[in-house]
Amino acid sequence: MDNFLFSVNVVAPLFFMMSAGYIAGQFKFVSDTFLSEANKFVFKLCLPFMLFQNIRTTFSPQLMNSRLVILSSIAILVIIGISILIVPLFVKRQGQRGSIIQAIYRSNFLIYGIPLATGMYGNEAMGPISIMMGITVPIFNMAAVVVLSIYSDTGTHRISF
Repeated sequence: MDNFLFSVNVVAPLFFMMSAGYIAGQFKFVSDTFLSEANKFVFKLCLPFMLFQNIRTTFSPQLMNSRLVILSSIAILVIIGISILIVPLFVKRQGQRGSIIQAIYRSNFLIYGIPLATGMYGNEAMGPISIMMGITVPIFNMAAVVVLSIYSDTGTHRISF
């Protein structure tokens, strides 16, 4: 029962924030333009600054968990590889394959994982998690460019580094 209550206390704030956002949108407390601009602001400015700040304030050589970084990077690459093998068996349209592969491997850890980890392990977990995110987010982005280029509808299949 203690584990259940602990889990509810960690997940409930995220659920209530998402619910509040949904309700605000449904009742037109905020406009679609505001939501679009706020989303852009958070993803392009706030989240990168938060990662940088977390790494800057908590980094020490003892926090650099290379095993975590290596294992998470390998796991991402394995999931991408398996997706590249399996998705073409089920999805016939070339352009959809890249989108589905990206949807399979790309996570929302930055949005949901960091608050969950902070709720479960406290602020001391932010250093290793932020370092891991600093490595895995570029892997996500580079893989997206490669996968979406390979499976584009245009047929060029060229990747420009």
